[in-house]
This record gives sequence, C-alpha cells and structure tokens, in this order.
Amino acid sequence: MSVFISLAILNIVLATPELALRAADITYETGIQFGYPRPSQFLELVPDKDLFWKLPPNSSSVNSMPPVNSLGFYGKEFQVSKPPGVYRLMFLGDSVPAQGYPQTVETFLNWLHPSGMRFESINLAVGGYSSYQGRLLADKYGKTLQPDLVLVSYGWNDHWQAYGQIDSRKAINIEHSLLHKTVDLIYRHSRILQWLLHAELWLRGAEHPIAQVRVPLDEYRNNLTHIGDLFAAMNVPVIFIAPPTSYYVLGVPDYYIKRGFAASKEKALELHKAYNQAVREVAESRHWLVLDLEQEIGSLRNLSDIFLTDGIHLTPNGRALLAQRITEFIDEKFLIPHRAVH
Repeated sequence: MSVFISLAILNIVLATPELALRAADITYETGIQFGYPRPSQFLELVPDKDLFWKLPPNSSSVNSMPPVNSLGFYGKEFQVSKPPGVYRLMFLGDSVPAQGYPQTVETFLNWLHPSGMRFESINLAVGGYSSYQGRLLADKYGKTLQPDLVLVSYGWNDHWQAYGQIDSRKAINIEHSLLHKTVDLIYRHSRILQWLLHAELWLRGAEHPIAQVRVPLDEYRNNLTHIGDLFAAMNVPVIFIAPPTSYYVLGVPDYYIKRGFAASKEKALELHKAYNQAVREVAESRHWLVLDLEQEIGSLRNLSDIFLTDGIHLTPNGRALLAQRITEFIDEKFLIPHRAVH
C-alpha cells in the first residue's frame, strides 16, 4: 500500500504540475539575458564566449532572412582572402542591415559599374548586436577580410536597457563537459525546473532591466572611435550611418516598453537622438564620413511604406530605398571618377 501512496504523492508533486505547465506551454531556457535575444531564443543561436552568440553556420533561410554562410553570417559564401579585381564592402551592424540590404548595394554597384572592378558585400551584421560586439568583430575580421570600405550602423541595441550588466561587463560560461550536457538535457525536458529557475531569477530581479543601457553613451563613442581608428590605420575609409526610424512621426510602439527595451516612449526617443548625435560628433572629430539616414529618411512622408510597424526594421521598399541611398553615397564619395560610360 505504501508504494501506491508514494506513487500518488509523486504524481501530485511532479507529474501533475509538469503536465499542467506543458498544457500551458510554459517554457524557460537558460541563457545570458538581453532584451533580445531572450533566453528562450538562444536555442536557435550558437553561444560564443566573446560575442555572446552567433548565427548557426550553414543554416538555410528562415522568415525571409538570408541564408547563413560557413562563417556564421548572413549572405552567400565568399573567399576569405579577397580575390584580385574585387572591391569589398564590409557591413558592421545590427538586425537592420542583417535584413539584407547590403546585398542589394552590391547589386546596384555592379550595375552602375558593369566593367572594371567587381563589388562584393560582406555582411557581418547580426540581430541584437551592439557596438561592443561590432568592436570585437572589427578586431577579429578587419585585417583578415581586407575590406576596401567599411559601413558601420549601430545604436538600437546599444541604447536598449541592460539586464544584469552592461555589455562590456557581461560574461557567458560555455560548458562542454558530459555532466553539464546531461544536466542541460534534463533541464530542457523538465518544465518544472524551468519554471522554478524563472521564478528564482524573477525574485532576484534578474528578469528585470537595470538602470543602465547595454552600452553607455561614453562607451558607444569609444567603440565607434576604436572601429574607425582601426580601419584608418589600414587606410580603409569608414562610413558611419545614423540609423533612421519612424518614431518621431508615427510614435514608439507599446511593445518596446512592455518588453523592457526602454523605460518609456519619451526615453526611447531621447536616447535614439542622443546616440545618433554621438555618431555625428565622433565622425566630425576624426573627419570621417556620416550618412545621416535619421534626418534623410525620417523627413519623408511615406514612412509606413518604409518601416515595419516596429518603427525600426524595413519593409522591402524600405530596404530598397536604403540600398539606393547608400549606393549613391558610395558612388558620389568614392567611385564616380572610375565609372565606365555605358
């Protein structure tokens, strides 16, 4: 009889709550906390001790995003050592350039210059990346990939609220031991353990943003300066992009405040203006180029045709518009004297 009682108690204590949590589709995955990616989204990513996460190499196109190449970045495979006759553009940025407009810039430039050099875009932009990760990418790939021109577009993730620590003080622990893999496997299949961890972190306040942004403004300036100086030492020009938004006209969506990206709509507007102003000031201090898309695109009337409802990411028309404007800027500043007549 005691065996049946024990089983009944076990069922009440473990099985019933487990089934109830599964029925409610409640999950919680371990992972370093950001506004994006959330811990549950780390299942789709590859942990990285320096960059925190990377895209899974050689993965196919998902949700209209480009496929991922063997280096773990969006776009087609390319030869690491730049081939002769190639003018290589390197894009550093977040989810906006990661949507794919760098590839369209490549297409436009090759159309404008049908003979002579061949243009190639290398897109190192990844959703959720801040200028802190961009700085690390520049250090890692700047010399190896031999770009002729670098375009830098950060800011959004830099001024979103931080969780736990600011980016430069975060650390991710990547375990490869058999014990860790076993514990992780058990955890991934136990909704009770996931719920308990979520509750524990919530009580400790780890699930709530801290009173700082991911990359404070002074560090943002330093990161942009570091990137610019690195390529200037290689005699490679850099174009800094002030990212546009529809916020000033269409407003900040409620979603970003509810999810803890910003403390308020007013704060989101204030920070985006401040971080774009920092882009202008850093570039001016070093006589670097700025493509001020915040002012150029933000002043247009058809913003709902350019931006998705989040006010940050671009519609297909928006991506084509940005690619066209970037192409014109590159052509004007660097390439017109070399254009073939056609």
